[in-house]
Amino acid sequence: MCVYVACFYTLSVFGQAREPVGRISKEMVFPKKDVNFRAANDTQYWWPDSVISYYSDGTPFFKGYYDIKNRTERYAAAYDNWVLSSSNSSDGYSFGKTIIRFEESSVGLTFTVQITNWLIWTTYDKSNYTGYNTEYDKKGNLTLIDIKNTPYKGNDNYIEYRIKYNANNDPVSVERYNYDFMNQIMQFAYNEKGNPTLFQTNRIDYTTGQPIIINNDFKLTTKYNEKGNPMGIYTFAGSTSLNKWLLDEYIIFYYPDAPVVPNVEVAKNTAAGSNNKGSFDLNVNVPQDSISAGSITINFPEGFTLDDTGTSLSSVFSNFDLTVTPGDNNSWLFQLTPKTTRSAMILSEDTAKPTVHIAYTVDKNITDDTYYFTVDNILFETPGGDNIPEPAFSVPVEVNRVNTNIESVENSDVRVSGGNLFVRTDKACVITVYTVLGQPVMRQTVNPGETIIPLRQGIYLVKVGETVNKIVVR
Repeated sequence: MCVYVACFYTLSVFGQAREPVGRISKEMVFPKKDVNFRAANDTQYWWPDSVISYYSDGTPFFKGYYDIKNRTERYAAAYDNWVLSSSNSSDGYSFGKTIIRFEESSVGLTFTVQITNWLIWTTYDKSNYTGYNTEYDKKGNLTLIDIKNTPYKGNDNYIEYRIKYNANNDPVSVERYNYDFMNQIMQFAYNEKGNPTLFQTNRIDYTTGQPIIINNDFKLTTKYNEKGNPMGIYTFAGSTSLNKWLLDEYIIFYYPDAPVVPNVEVAKNTAAGSNNKGSFDLNVNVPQDSISAGSITINFPEGFTLDDTGTSLSSVFSNFDLTVTPGDNNSWLFQLTPKTTRSAMILSEDTAKPTVHIAYTVDKNITDDTYYFTVDNILFETPGGDNIPEPAFSVPVEVNRVNTNIESVENSDVRVSGGNLFVRTDKACVITVYTVLGQPVMRQTVNPGETIIPLRQGIYLVKVGETVNKIVVR
C-alpha cells in the first residue's frame, strides 16, 4: 500500500508507507466492474492579483501573479531573487471541489481525496488484496469500500472505508478500518456558503479508540472574505511528541480592490540617541473574537541587545503574561499567554492594539546608521484553536547620537489624496517611506511647510522625524 499526499500547485509527494499483509492466495480474483464516483467537474478558478506562499516563519517561497482582466496567469516566481518567469497557463488559481474517488486500474485500487488545492491518494497494488466491494447511497455517493484479503483471525476485511456526507452531498468524514479496527479518521468542514474550511487526518489510538495526533497527520484550513473569495490556506503538520498541530506553511491571496492591512505593525519607532537606547511598539490587529495566546520572534542586528527592563506588554494586554526567551543568533522569542483561561479583550478588525513595547540598547561601537530588526514566526491563536500566522517583515531602526534640529518635529500632518502623500511639518525634518515589510522606498530632508510625494498603490509606513504613520494609497 502506498500513501501519497500532493498539493496541486507543487505536486510534491510527502511520503510512502507499506503495511504487512497476510499470505496471498495464488488464485486471486480481481472483479471487473465499473466503479462509479462523483464527477470531478467542479474545479473553480480564482483571480486574485497575486498569491504568495510562505514557510511557517513567514518567509515567502513562491509567488504567482494573475491577469484578472484577461483571466490568465501572468508570471510565477520561486524564491530565487524573485526572478519572474512568464507563464503559459490560461487558468487562475484552482480550487477543487471536495471529492472522494475510488477506481480500479491495471496497477490495482486507488482511493483518492480531493479538497481545495490538495490531492491525497492511497494505492493498493494487486499483491495487497483478493477483491473488493462498494456501496452507494440513494444519491449515488460512495459510502463503503471493502477491500478483501486473506482472513486474519477469521476476518477478511483487510481495509474498509466508511464515508459520510452532509445534505449537500459533501463528505464530512471518512473512517478507515483495518480488519474491523478503526485506525484513521478524516474530517471535513464547510462554511455557510459550502466552501471547504477544514480537512484533517487523525490516527486512532489502539488502546483508547480515540483520535490522536502523530507526525504523519496533517490539517488544512481555508479562510474566506465576506465575498466568498479565499484569503488564506494554512497547512499544519502533526507532532507526536507534542500531540498538537504545528504550522508548516501557508498561502495568502492578495486582491487589488482590497488592500491587505497588516495584522502586525510597528509604531512609535524611536531612534537610539546619545544614551544608546531605542525602542518601538509592535501593534497587533487580529480580526477574531480574541487572542488566547501569541508568539513572535525578533532577530536583533549585531551590536544590539534587548533591554528587558524597558520591554513590556501594553496596558491593553494587562490580562496576559509576557515571557521573553533568548535564542540563537541574537534572537528573542516573545510569548503571550493569558493569566486566566478566558481572555476578556476583544479586537476589532480595523484598529491595531498596542501590544509589546520593545526596548533595546546599542553597543557604543555601532556607527550611526539605519539597521533592521527581523520579525518572524508571528503566530496568534484564538480560544477556538484557530492559528493566525503573519508574514515576516523588517523593522528599520536608526542610531542617531547627534541631536540636531533636523530630527526635531513638534507638529506634523500626514494625509493621502489622489495617489499622493502630503506631509506638513512646522520644522525641517527627515521623511522616510517604507513598505509594510520594512523596505525603504524613499528618504528625503524637507523644509517647514507641505511636501508632496507621489506613491504607487499600496500600504506604507511613513516616518516623520521620530513619528511613524501607516497610510493606504488606493
